[in-house]
Amino acid sequence: WFGSAVPTHSPSLSDSLGNPHLHTDCHIGPRGFLRCLTLCALSSFMFGWHVHEKAILLAILPMSLLSVGKAGDASIFLILTTTGHYSLFPLLFTAPELPIKILLMLLFTIYSISSLKTLFRKEKPLFNWMETFYLLGLGPLEVCCEFVFPFTSWKVKYPFIPLLLTSVYCAVGITYAWFKLYVSVLIDPPIGKTKKQ
Repeated sequence: WFGSAVPTHSPSLSDSLGNPHLHTDCHIGPRGFLRCLTLCALSSFMFGWHVHEKAILLAILPMSLLSVGKAGDASIFLILTTTGHYSLFPLLFTAPELPIKILLMLLFTIYSISSLKTLFRKEKPLFNWMETFYLLGLGPLEVCCEFVFPFTSWKVKYPFIPLLLTSVYCAVGITYAWFKLYVSVLIDPPIGKTKKQ
């Protein structure tokens, strides 16, 4: 774990510790520090836990603070939080929990998307077509795993299929959010940085 996680932390940590040769925004005040902290938390999750761990909240919570600053951060937050919360669904597996977890996730996701869309209404859309398609795919995945698969003949022979599908689908979304955050920390100009700087 340590050998694979450290290289992904290096740009953030190096710049936070005062390396002026790297072009990241980690050294620019508390907001930049929070971006690098979030990147380190998400990098640790990527190389230290499997996709159904509650440790994803270590990256989601600070990312929520960043989401109101820039449209790009809002997009990353929405992808990460939607996929991250959905990845926790297998931990709540009893029948009485099913409607509660779906309702809570829908309410939170719809509220988050509508609020951030309103906040950044003058900028480009928060999602491109691929991201929209991916996030909408969580609905059919849930229907297949919870309502279709239990009535198939595969339920006895391959009971792991719903968990496998959920794991792979969520891993793609979380990896995409991690990569997008990593790129934004390395190449996006920080908030408040002028052209003269």
